[in-house]
Amino acid sequence: MDLASGEFLTFGRRLATQFRQRFGGSHGWAALAWHGGTTLAVAGALAVVSNEPDEVGLFFILAVACLWVGASSAVREIVDERDLLRNEMRAGLSVASYVSAKLVYCASLAMADGFLLAFALNLTGRLRDHLIGDWAICALAVFCGSGVGLIISAVCGSIQGAMTILPLALIPQVILSGQVFPVTQVPDNEAIIQVLCTGPEHEPLDRLEALMRRVGLQGRLTDLIGNSRSYPPRLSGPARLVASRWGAEALLALHTSELRIVPPDSNLKLLVLNHTMGTLTFGRDVRLQLRAAVEDLLAHAESGKNYAAPPPPVPLDAQPASYVGILLLLCAGEAALVYLALTLRSPLRDPGRY
Repeated sequence: MDLASGEFLTFGRRLATQFRQRFGGSHGWAALAWHGGTTLAVAGALAVVSNEPDEVGLFFILAVACLWVGASSAVREIVDERDLLRNEMRAGLSVASYVSAKLVYCASLAMADGFLLAFALNLTGRLRDHLIGDWAICALAVFCGSGVGLIISAVCGSIQGAMTILPLALIPQVILSGQVFPVTQVPDNEAIIQVLCTGPEHEPLDRLEALMRRVGLQGRLTDLIGNSRSYPPRLSGPARLVASRWGAEALLALHTSELRIVPPDSNLKLLVLNHTMGTLTFGRDVRLQLRAAVEDLLAHAESGKNYAAPPPPVPLDAQPASYVGILLLLCAGEAALVYLALTLRSPLRDPGRY
């Protein structure tokens, strides 16, 4: 048997053992129900706290929740079986086979958890019209969280230490998600908020709000002035390595597919809110189209004309594939770090049980 086939068989046996230990035996169904139930509970909580469909706050909270689900599921995977791993490595198990089996196992759970989160939020109407895309983004975000958990599990020498470090590792995912602090810059000539704030005493803002109420869009936009993301970023460098930022922007890009500016199916206000509070890194064309739509509404309001017929929806391309590519790169980088951490901190050098 050559080396490649031997590694593949070792990987297959280890992967089968992994699933059997977690979901096999008489308590397998209970473990499966518990795992799925906790994921559905997270989705239910997100559905309850969100105010309206496809809102930017939900995208950011969902991205962080996906990371938490993945990290909490994987943080004990390696540290909990270092004694067993040491014995198996002495019998010939390689680090590559072991890490590969762990990654495939975590990827399988990420696919299941991502589907449960996306399906539940689509079922409750909090996410709309993009179930497959939501599933893919949520699954990648969960797997990124699993990578964080596996890195912690490979580095730590005890379960208590791993569980202590886990929340500390997730705090940057919240801070650098883009919801707490701006992580990218919107040029002034592209920022939608500049259209709303021009003129003495914010007159265009008042006219736009009056027009929106006239066509059936309730609520004020005044609060957007304080939430503008048009000022320079503070944390753009570190945020490039944070999965929550890219996961949230991926969801925002996915749900920015067309522009409708006339009721009863208007989404103009929602897009203005989303693109002011949650900046799209690859969304320059979308911001320019939204600015043009707002200026068109103001022009109609000033001329006293109404739309004779609802204008057709304008296709928007916020490039969700670009964000998916970045998430895949983060997943690959974390997988390499798991292998490196377990290689440097090999259980073969452990004198005994931690």
